[in-house]
Amino acid sequence: MKNMSIKLGDHTLKQSDCEPHLGGVLATSLKASKEYILERIKSCQHMCYAAQSLGSSIIPVTPTILSKIYQKACIPKLCYAMEIVQFSEELTSELEEFHKKNAKLFQGLSSNTANVGALKTIGWNSIKSYIEIMKMMFLWRLLLLPMSSWYKQIVIRLVEGHSRGCNQSSGPIQSIVEVCQKYELMNIILAAMHTGCYEMVQDLKKIIISKVKDHDEMESRVNTMMYRSLQLVDIKDWRSVGWWCFAKKYPWQVNKCRVIVRLLLNSYRLGTVVCPLCMCGQTNDIVHILFQCQAIECKRKVLLAEIYDVAPGALRADLEEMSMSVKTEYFLNALKCDFICEWTDLYNAVIRFVILLYKEYESLCTLR
Repeated sequence: MKNMSIKLGDHTLKQSDCEPHLGGVLATSLKASKEYILERIKSCQHMCYAAQSLGSSIIPVTPTILSKIYQKACIPKLCYAMEIVQFSEELTSELEEFHKKNAKLFQGLSSNTANVGALKTIGWNSIKSYIEIMKMMFLWRLLLLPMSSWYKQIVIRLVEGHSRGCNQSSGPIQSIVEVCQKYELMNIILAAMHTGCYEMVQDLKKIIISKVKDHDEMESRVNTMMYRSLQLVDIKDWRSVGWWCFAKKYPWQVNKCRVIVRLLLNSYRLGTVVCPLCMCGQTNDIVHILFQCQAIECKRKVLLAEIYDVAPGALRADLEEMSMSVKTEYFLNALKCDFICEWTDLYNAVIRFVILLYKEYESLCTLR
């Protein structure tokens, strides 16, 4: 009871709503748990800022390197022991906001950029998916304990009760069972419990990661299609955009790559007004700027010729047959393929084409 006085020898034990325990947190309320998690988020944010400070304004730390630091240092610290923490919707939102904020921070994107777009271009899944993987792996490791273990016997009874709907009590095991049901893994778990034949941890981990990532990426694809501003984003392959791989090899090009990613995600909010430079009556979206606006036609022809000069023969033929919108999507998504080192001249030509045309257009609009 809350007001019960508990003594250990001559000492009265102090009651607390929230206490750290073995790297996790034991809390009697969601409010106390939230306060502890917010402190952990604050600590992880300092790590992110420290990682960014390793670079300079001219050659900043590339998003690929920052992403590795985040995945290997920040995420384990942030999510440690999260598999046994009771989550509210509010607390989950706090973690997701922190995750999305860093995706934008590392890529130099503005706060008005669509969250799902920022996660896509850096190749991240949601923070919820990381925690769900941890929950299922935690349950499996408990089940791999010897049958003489009390922990394993208790877990088996709880899992069986929850799977049949007999046990209505809330707690970490119930939360884990719900996650397993979500990804249709209960049959594997129940079969292993009844037969005593358990798969190796690494084998099951591959199955779990595959299912969780497929589900999360499908959900993200659907969300991306709902944004008009993200209509040029390539959603077929949920990996980081190729420009960050290019910037990793040529870090002095990071700032230019950032501009292209901002244009891809429409962080500049183009396409909201009619083009003030030509009389065509079309909106000033990125397709219009790169391939339609007559005010910069001369410069466009010169820069496009540079791309055709360095492009392989078959690729050049494909480019000439592409529509303007498809060609724009192709350029902004770093040629829609893995980074190819032998195409460095082609990537540089595309960067010059996109950056110089956009800056020329902005300059003319400012003078008008």
